[in-house]
Amino acid sequence: MRSSKLVRGFTLVELLVVIAISGILISLLLPAVQAAREAARRSQCVNNLKQLALGGLNHESAVKAFPTAGWTVFTMGHPDAGVGLTQPGGWLFNILPYIEQSPLYKAQQGQTGTTLQDTARTVAQTPLSTMYCPSRRPVQSYPVLYASNQYFYVWDASATTLAATKATGVTSAARSDYAANGFCFPLPLSPAAQDFENNNAGVVGTAAADASLNAATVEAIRSGTLATPTGQGGIVVPFIAITMAQISDGSSNTYLCGEKYMNAYHYIDGDDVADMHCAYCGSFLETTRFTGLPEPSPLLQPRQDVAGNWGLEFFGSAHAGAFNMAFCDGSVHQISYGISQSIHWALGNRADGQALDASMY
Repeated sequence: MRSSKLVRGFTLVELLVVIAISGILISLLLPAVQAAREAARRSQCVNNLKQLALGGLNHESAVKAFPTAGWTVFTMGHPDAGVGLTQPGGWLFNILPYIEQSPLYKAQQGQTGTTLQDTARTVAQTPLSTMYCPSRRPVQSYPVLYASNQYFYVWDASATTLAATKATGVTSAARSDYAANGFCFPLPLSPAAQDFENNNAGVVGTAAADASLNAATVEAIRSGTLATPTGQGGIVVPFIAITMAQISDGSSNTYLCGEKYMNAYHYIDGDDVADMHCAYCGSFLETTRFTGLPEPSPLLQPRQDVAGNWGLEFFGSAHAGAFNMAFCDGSVHQISYGISQSIHWALGNRADGQALDASMY
């Protein structure tokens, strides 16, 4: 006799139950996976800031001063221009040798004319992973959209004027998600900077001429008249190199650099008004932010990136809940967006005289 076995499969109800349970498990696991990924990205961001802060501290150790903010957003850094007043490039350019990027820093060395301009464009377009927060955008160069921004001046020792070494056609550039702690309120343009902005540069490219042209601004910074009456201010400022001795509040109580706020709609298209130029150029809101006016201000309260909301001068980030700031002792701390305005302002001032403790932020 032939025996037969009954083969029984899943019923439709059983299959739907299995699918429903699988869906619930996935929905429970997905937030955990996303949270783990964001934690890893935040950790990388902290590491980036640590490297930048150490670069600034190594610069201070080597030349006995922190890097300056440079001249203007239309002046490219150059290794032959030295440090301090004569260096047109910003703080990120100045610290390149101290974050293992000496070849990029020295790329323009000894070059003149169109060769120098071409090399400077290449430098401008070279992104570094240390300058990008992985929670915000990929490591790449981003478009410089408007013709009025597609140039910068290059230091050329053989040229009689900076105008002779104007590099045009700068259609893309490396950016930075990190900004230095500048003066507690924006500085007005110096006469030299105003010339650059007006596209009317005729300045002889020598240290003596540049020092002479900027003498009024330099003296005002030294005397403290461009800061508060007590000379309060940040660490990375145009023209003048701040020393460790000038941080009378203590290096562990003063911001050095941190994450900058951006309009979340314009991470990659180059159309954020404070993220339009090259990270290696001089002083502007791309690479320098502030913690307050001459007094604490709600206008400069740090905040998380928001799509559609502009923010030109304050710190912030793409992270939820808190942003990262590096201090002048090289430590990196997560700072709540709800930090007291007065504490945030004080952390941005190197000589306000307030007693601070880490528990306050």
